[in-house]
Amino acid sequence: MGAATGALAGLVAITPAAGFVDVSGAFIIGIVGAGFAFFGVTMLKKKLGYDDSLDAFGVHFLAGLWGALATAIFAVNDKNLLWDGPMKESGDRFGQFLVQLESVAIVGLFTLVGTVVVYYIAVAITGGRRVIEDKAVMGLDESVHGERGFNL
Repeated sequence: MGAATGALAGLVAITPAAGFVDVSGAFIIGIVGAGFAFFGVTMLKKKLGYDDSLDAFGVHFLAGLWGALATAIFAVNDKNLLWDGPMKESGDRFGQFLVQLESVAIVGLFTLVGTVVVYYIAVAITGGRRVIEDKAVMGLDESVHGERGFNL
């Protein structure tokens, strides 16, 4: 399960940069993204005490955030390949990093608003906000999905 999750995290991380990096950049982005996901799944989740079904936050958010920001760091400097922006105009990686950061913030805000709307619609339809206490205590990965987590 851990190897599959790590591979998925690496693929999530490289997705934003696909088409803009070479093989070595893709490899670095994927490996570091898997590392961020591992940190999120094994340490951050335990430290903050949240129940993240299927480890979506660690695998998708952390790895995807890294991949979006790393695109500016590892993009090849090819005028025919790059999108309009500081990297294409002058090779300014820091300027492109700021563009990537702004994009992540805008998508994050959009996602937050959408999630709140969907949450309230779900509450209105189902009348509840929480899963059954026994399932919550066991953890949703195990009680709903049958997955046993890491014991570190």
